[in-house]
Amino acid sequence: MKEKLTRRYLIGLWKNSDFVKLWLELRLTILIGVLGVILAGTAALCQQHSQRASEKGTGMTTSQEVSSSKHKIDSLTSDFFRAVSFFEGNKPAYQNMYKLFIESGQLIKNSAILPEISNVRQFIEPRQSMVDAGELTDFKEVETAEITEIFGNVAHRFSTYEKYGINKGAAFEGRGIISMQFIMTETGWKISSMAWDDERSGLTIPDRYK
Repeated sequence: MKEKLTRRYLIGLWKNSDFVKLWLELRLTILIGVLGVILAGTAALCQQHSQRASEKGTGMTTSQEVSSSKHKIDSLTSDFFRAVSFFEGNKPAYQNMYKLFIESGQLIKNSAILPEISNVRQFIEPRQSMVDAGELTDFKEVETAEITEIFGNVAHRFSTYEKYGINKGAAFEGRGIISMQFIMTETGWKISSMAWDDERSGLTIPDRYK
């Protein structure tokens, strides 16, 4: 008896147009909600995929930028060694050093008890005086190995060098390592500082820097 009454009640409700309308609206609301969740999930997946693709593209660009920076740093280093080197009968192109360094760039010779710290002008002047006086008649310095690391707008280079020359008629030679720092400026890569030490008794260049 109870089941018959319940059935009749439900049939009555179904025949009621307001109830049917409410029921359909409820189903539609639920369907729209489900579709909204699905669409949101799909959009999130698309965004993740796009972001990953973008990151891969950025990685390629960064790699290309590092390669380009390395090439420019190689050129700066070569230009430095070229500027300080000259053969007998010629003159060194010391003035070219100014365009390689930032204005406040430093050159530090640290092969004695106390470091000799110079700016570009202070580095050039005593060497130019030796050349003008006919004392330093030949000097050659070359890079034989290097390790360069670049991060964004800064870079460091461990440059192993060999040098030889003639001073007051006497030949000399040596080798050592220069620690070079580079920074990116509005006009490109520049040397911000360098410090070096010569190999000597008790101080040998490790194999990893040769």
